[in-house]
Amino acid sequence: MSHNGHPDVNKKIKTPSALAKIVHDLKQKGKTVVQCHGVFDLLHLGHIRHFTAAKKEGDVLIVTLTRDKYVKRGPGRPVFNEQLRAETLANLAVTDFISIVDSPTATDFIKQVKPDIYAKGIDYKQKDKDVTGMIYEEEDAIQQVGGRIVFTDDITFSSSSLLNNYLDTFSPRTVRYLKAIAKRYPIDTILDSIKGLKKLKVLVIGDAIVDEYRYCHPMGKSSKEHLVVNRYDSEELFAGGSLATANNVASVCGEVDLITVLGERHSNEDFIRSKLSSNINPIFFYRTDVETIIKRRYVNKETNRKLFEICYLQDNDIPRDVEAEIMEQLAKTLRQYDLVIVSDFG
Repeated sequence: MSHNGHPDVNKKIKTPSALAKIVHDLKQKGKTVVQCHGVFDLLHLGHIRHFTAAKKEGDVLIVTLTRDKYVKRGPGRPVFNEQLRAETLANLAVTDFISIVDSPTATDFIKQVKPDIYAKGIDYKQKDKDVTGMIYEEEDAIQQVGGRIVFTDDITFSSSSLLNNYLDTFSPRTVRYLKAIAKRYPIDTILDSIKGLKKLKVLVIGDAIVDEYRYCHPMGKSSKEHLVVNRYDSEELFAGGSLATANNVASVCGEVDLITVLGERHSNEDFIRSKLSSNINPIFFYRTDVETIIKRRYVNKETNRKLFEICYLQDNDIPRDVEAEIMEQLAKTLRQYDLVIVSDFG
């Protein structure tokens, strides 16, 4: 873990495995270890008071923070990356150790490091109000390692609210829309509506697309051609098109059927099945004359800018016999669905 701050600050920032040994040794000396966890994207007075109250419960305070890739709080979040957030926390006199957790919750860290106390803010005391449900897992984890959970009771703020109200995280148009929604519907109403979607049976129909990103390093102009030569670095594959639509729908709806067409040549069926949510029932039809659509983008790894794209697709109508099979499937099952979504990517 590399950081560019003051050496004394950097000494506070430890990996979970290093902290597991440190905490074990501290406990042998009779010390009580307290852990606080969060995103801490915008550090404020509420956090400081929370840390101070938590520290009073023991002798040593560990503050853990969520790795960037697990922060799901809207576009542009986190505003400050994990290294900057860790360094900021390490600069506080009240903290003894800081660690970046490679997980969306503190559960794995608690089980590995085994603190005596896990401290959360008073707003988590009503556990049913935690929309993520993570507080239940974390409380169970601290009890498994022989510890206990405490709730600090002091002034509270929301980093997300502060960022949304005072920093340009969203466009002005989006801000106006979100504020209008907030005025019309209380948060509990919105959450209840989202939960109600779990009862729906949904059909998604559309093209299956494999989105492929190949990352390259530019090496310079070719000596023989008027083009830039790039060196291949790595690649990533994603389920796109109707596959992405189905996964998004499956995150809020209970049962999702997916009707799509794959090519028999290079179908990528195993990859596609591995990327679909468990509550998606794929219904595949096959074209013998093509391969499954692939959109391959070549991307400059340093700038993350797309260089060019190659599409592997036959831009003609599906064969009539395949179309007839799909129409027969729809005729038999269409009335079963509460909602039908046609995914068209042009």
